[in-house]
Amino acid sequence: MVHMLNPDCPIWDSKVMGKLSSFCGKYSTSWDDETKLKQAPLVYKGLIDWYRVYLSTTNAEDVIEEFDKHFSTYDAKITRTKKIDFMLWKL
Repeated sequence: MVHMLNPDCPIWDSKVMGKLSSFCGKYSTSWDDETKLKQAPLVYKGLIDWYRVYLSTTNAEDVIEEFDKHFSTYDAKITRTKKIDFMLWKL
């Protein structure tokens, strides 16, 4: 829910993690609660780190530019992070 309070934070959902878990670390809903509590912050930090690095690439700039072409009306209201979230869901 962090992403709802801060739109610069990435969404952690099954689609995003399905594409990025090899970069962020594995997380399993079948783990016991103690393991989840230990692992979740590490995995989310990995996700944040991936976005930080990716957003500095020319590929990210190209993706964001393409997003802006199609959704220019919303450009000022959607963060760069959310634009990448949307593109990851599309894949």
